[in-house]
Amino acid sequence: MAKTFKKPDALSDQHTHYCPGCTHGII
Repeated sequence: MAKTFKKPDALSDQHTHYCPGCTHGII
C-alpha cells in the first residue's frame, strides 16, 4: 500500500485535502 501512495506524490497531496483518512498512511 505504501508503494501506491509514494508513487503519486502530487496526487497524494491533493487527496489529503479531500480524504484526510487516507493521509493516515502518508503521515
